[in-house]
Amino acid sequence: MRFRARSVLGALVLIIALVPLAYCSWASLNTAAHYGYGVRDMDWNADGEVSIGEFFASSDVGARPADQSACLEFFSLKDGRAVRVVCASQDSGGGRP
Repeated sequence: MRFRARSVLGALVLIIALVPLAYCSWASLNTAAHYGYGVRDMDWNADGEVSIGEFFASSDVGARPADQSACLEFFSLKDGRAVRVVCASQDSGGGRP
């Protein structure tokens, strides 16, 4: 009986820990999909890999066309300020949001 109670308690703790992580992951993907950029655009430090921190940092970043038609501006959803601008030929910016 004791073993069963521990198993149930362990499963409950695991569920409580995974629910917020699943929600944050869903929110990040939903935001990226809604604002028109993919997971590869979440690579804020341009090292070729998207880390967990970059993935979650992108949850409050949107994308919109910049002044030039070939450029895409990433902006903060909270204040609308530009985070970085990416053009078809080059990456100008690259800072973390």
